[in-house]
Amino acid sequence: MATSVFPSSKNEYFEQLRQPPLLAWPTAILFVVSMLGIGTVWYLALTEQIALWQGAIANGLLT
Repeated sequence: MATSVFPSSKNEYFEQLRQPPLLAWPTAILFVVSMLGIGTVWYLALTEQIALWQGAIANGLLT
């Protein structure tokens, strides 16, 4: 007999919902985007394309 993908009881469904994901994708994407933003601001400030005080404010807003 084939097993169903759907839970047969409310308790089984609740236990499936309690299982954590392997990777929290929204958190990982937010981390990568914020690190890229901070790195970009550092690059722009160190190559004098923006003033250091503007870079400090931008990094403060990014974090």
